[in-house]
Amino acid sequence: MSVQIEGSAPFDGGAMAAKVPGGGHSAGHSPLGGWGKNDPFFLPAGTEAFKRDLSDAQVRSIDTKHFALETHCDEIAEAMRNFLTR
Repeated sequence: MSVQIEGSAPFDGGAMAAKVPGGGHSAGHSPLGGWGKNDPFFLPAGTEAFKRDLSDAQVRSIDTKHFALETHCDEIAEAMRNFLTR
């Protein structure tokens, strides 16, 4: 019997961006991504792949798990404000 563990599949940010109008870019901005460092589903390898496939992306690792907005809302909101007003 074979078991596929969620989150173990290779992450392809380029393929993901190809599905988004503008390639993941909006209003002249490079993409912003946030990852929980301890997220059991979106693994650190996904963060690295996202940065590799979308080289102009800003990626932030947050010291939390999967539900980052529930535990780090203020930190994420500040990062978004800074990103959108630069």
